[in-house]
Amino acid sequence: MNGLHCNNADYVSLTLDSQQTWILGCAVNVVAHEVGAMGIFLWDLFDGANNQVIMNITNDGLLHAYVVGGGYLASSVQALATGTWYYIEFKARIANAGGLLEIRVNGNVWATFSGDTQGAGGASANILRLGASEGGGAGAQIRIDDVYILDGTGAAPNNDYLGDSVVQALLPSAPGTYTQLATLFGAATHREAVDEAVPDEDTTYVDDSVVDVIDSFNFANLTPVSANINGVQVVTRAKKTDAGAASFARFARSGGADYQGADVALSTSYAYYREILALNPNTGLAWTLDEVNAAEFGFKVR
Repeated sequence: MNGLHCNNADYVSLTLDSQQTWILGCAVNVVAHEVGAMGIFLWDLFDGANNQVIMNITNDGLLHAYVVGGGYLASSVQALATGTWYYIEFKARIANAGGLLEIRVNGNVWATFSGDTQGAGGASANILRLGASEGGGAGAQIRIDDVYILDGTGAAPNNDYLGDSVVQALLPSAPGTYTQLATLFGAATHREAVDEAVPDEDTTYVDDSVVDVIDSFNFANLTPVSANINGVQVVTRAKKTDAGAASFARFARSGGADYQGADVALSTSYAYYREILALNPNTGLAWTLDEVNAAEFGFKVR
């Protein structure tokens, strides 16, 4: 299984736009609890440098949500067993009045609080941390998979709890309609230049400076035979290779028609660029399995 394995004090951090409400979900398996201190800090929400809200798992397996400096506000009675997978969802609405902290496990509400949920920062958070522990002890190990993050502002169903969800990463499996970028380096085909699960950076790549040329790719199929598709995230890793401004746009092809995203400026260092297509741009409706499997995705030089 691919996923995130965090030991004591490990975490990943994501900076997004400031929002008052965040809905967070992930599959969690506590391998080992922390020795002492405050347990595993699963989710931390920051307003800039101010740590606002924390959802943690204490050494007895209980789940808690609290505002920094304000103590536990929502605590579960049920406990997680070690070595067992659960799907945990956490909603935080940050406000001095009318705030909400709620924890759900496998679709069931385990803890909830309504009232003042605002810490030292403002009524929002823009930095999310997911991981093992910052509690000051040692020994924590946790496995995390199938993460989703919502800010409550999108269209249904992507504005509230999604429930137990699966995230699948698909890699390019064949060239698509367009193989227009002129420079192919270190690989026999355009697809082989960009299909690594772990990026090889400058070892293999495609490149071009001509505006509006496109590389698109077919991808491996999703494995379920039936599913509700909440969105497709197109992830591109890229950098610019010459002086001056350079940009690209996300590209999708569905139903025989082409669709591109907004222009994205590139820097001189490799970085990941993400764009979520909650709906199929060809239909304006939720994606179906067949539509995802038949679609092409790639990039256009801008």
